[in-house]
Amino acid sequence: MKNRKIVIDGSILSNVHSGIHRFMIENLVELDKILEDGDVKVEIIYPRGLKIDIPKFENIKIKSLSYIPKCYRYIVLPLYLKFSRAVYCRMDNGSPVGKKNISCLHDLIPITKEGGYEESEVERYKNRYKLIAKNSQTIVTVSENSKNDICKYMKIPRERVKVVFNGWEHMQRICEDDKIFEKFPKLKNGDYVYALGNILPHKNFNWIKKVAEKNPNICFAIAGRMFQTGKEEEIVAKNIIYLGRVTDEENKALMKNCKLFVHPAKHEGFGIPPLEALACGAKIAISSASCLPEIYGDCAAYFEPDDYDISIEQLLKQEVADKNKVLDKYSWKKSAQRWYDIFKDAL
Repeated sequence: MKNRKIVIDGSILSNVHSGIHRFMIENLVELDKILEDGDVKVEIIYPRGLKIDIPKFENIKIKSLSYIPKCYRYIVLPLYLKFSRAVYCRMDNGSPVGKKNISCLHDLIPITKEGGYEESEVERYKNRYKLIAKNSQTIVTVSENSKNDICKYMKIPRERVKVVFNGWEHMQRICEDDKIFEKFPKLKNGDYVYALGNILPHKNFNWIKKVAEKNPNICFAIAGRMFQTGKEEEIVAKNIIYLGRVTDEENKALMKNCKLFVHPAKHEGFGIPPLEALACGAKIAISSASCLPEIYGDCAAYFEPDDYDISIEQLLKQEVADKNKVLDKYSWKKSAQRWYDIFKDAL
């Protein structure tokens, strides 16, 4: 392990915040604390000139590499890894470089029927997954359900796939912004059903439209990048309020004050919004599909993702276990310790 290190690709940290962005940042913040013993050296790299959003670390090093168009990925980056004797790590579903990578695949949604991708896109992703399977010594994912998918579709032995869950403690640092209710006067505090996400097919937001139509006296509020596919008309109903992209502070206020948080996804890698909602004290009702029952157990009310006749009042009446049963199970600190162990084994 002497003189070797883990090099993490930080390029994605220049993008708009997403669940993957959150996963990276929160794990790195906690990992930075564990690295005090010096056993494992970790460095984040990115192309020079790219502006990345990243906190200040005590033990994780940050380094920009010369950016030469068309040469960075195929010449600059491989040479740096070779001369650094480093193990390359992608936490963001990205492609590997070289032969001994640590690759994190949050899900295989692009190649599932729920993903709704064009056939050419599906083939492109399948080729990427083949490359990841061939050139990764370890693949990390975020739930046992996703691990099963990876082992099945990528034909990878189970011992090569490690699970690192999401956490929720970042919600404690966020101060809610109640001004969101001034922006949308129709939103009555404590009297709306809330959902967070985008309009991609696997998120199944059509469920909200159909359930809203059958529950006309209940207000539904949806936040997220809903207009990115041009299919916003699919979720229009008289009692649905589209909020657009909201800040972390506005999102916390919306979660804290909703009567119910719903998550109707047909496929997820982990599904962090319901965990965030639980941390804010909301009751959650989620789809019974994919990894969601694995993650949330009996702490959530459930519905079938294709059941549009469900009553919101019925969901509210479903008995659920104490939220701490879930919150005690997951934490960024525990997840960072898993990354540390994975890095140590890799070196």
